[in-house]
Amino acid sequence: MRILLLVTGFLWAWSGFLGVDFSKPTNTASNYSLAEKSLKITKEGFNKENLLYNYQLNISYPVVRIDEPDIDYELNMAIQEIMSGAISDFQSKIYTEKANEKEGYSYLTLDYDVCRQLETVVSVRFVKITHFVGIDHPSLLYLTLNYDLEKKDFIFLKDIFKEGIDYKTILMDKINSNPDYCKIKKAKFLGNFCIEDEHLVLTLNNSNGNREDCPESFKIKWSDLSDILDENAIGAHLNTHTK
Repeated sequence: MRILLLVTGFLWAWSGFLGVDFSKPTNTASNYSLAEKSLKITKEGFNKENLLYNYQLNISYPVVRIDEPDIDYELNMAIQEIMSGAISDFQSKIYTEKANEKEGYSYLTLDYDVCRQLETVVSVRFVKITHFVGIDHPSLLYLTLNYDLEKKDFIFLKDIFKEGIDYKTILMDKINSNPDYCKIKKAKFLGNFCIEDEHLVLTLNNSNGNREDCPESFKIKWSDLSDILDENAIGAHLNTHTK
């Protein structure tokens, strides 16, 4: 079951979102001709303080409502796994390190922004900020969730590109050739991404071995990737229809 894949893949390495392979449609235009499918995303959340262990939770998460129950269920279960995974990971470290025996407060903040919810694709970026007593600076980690409403599948970064293409090396080369960006060290850390009308947005975590002065996101135009885009996937569709 795909939700089990989510649980296995996250375990709070936050290295990139898991999904399953795209099936190959025969008509790209027809697959992306519908609009939002009566999609609605609302923000919910809660704040919780634990006086015994001296920590605070500040949680915000999206709730997806769509006319198709199976999609509604799968997306919201994935979001719940992200939220519960972040909380469990944070609490386990609090209990293991006995943070309540130290002076001060620890906290976890989970928030998100919606990159896209049109053209049958939902693209959401989560940010997890954690601070533990005794640590000088909070830790900031990103995770992205991308879902194809038409195909009813989560989207891997590899699904956007032609089969057999070394897309990570190509993406890294494009980033590193831009003088306005710092240099990233390893292509294997490319996995978190958002889908926008005109851009593929790659989000990097500094804990993945990149310099702290690197920007959190790199934007690459779909048109600059046109030679390697899978013609049946969303990137090629956006490159054709948003010019």
